[in-house]
Amino acid sequence: MRSPPLHKSAIALLLGTSLCIIKLLGKLRVDILVQEFAYLLIWQLLTMLFLLVRLHEVLLQVAKIRLSALPAFPMPHPSSLK
Repeated sequence: MRSPPLHKSAIALLLGTSLCIIKLLGKLRVDILVQEFAYLLIWQLLTMLFLLVRLHEVLLQVAKIRLSALPAFPMPHPSSLK
């Protein structure tokens, strides 16, 4: 069985951590400003991770297009290289 791509694992880990932090903040009854700051920080981290994942996907597509634009040269047979 194949493992999921690394960025999907990172998103799942960050989402799980974020949910745990939100639950913990609710149970601890911390100051509302601390809660708002934590929510804002989590939101910024998730947004940044999403943008990095999108950038990674775009760069992979660009690399595929560039590779497909290269002319396909036939590979010499290994016996002819001797």
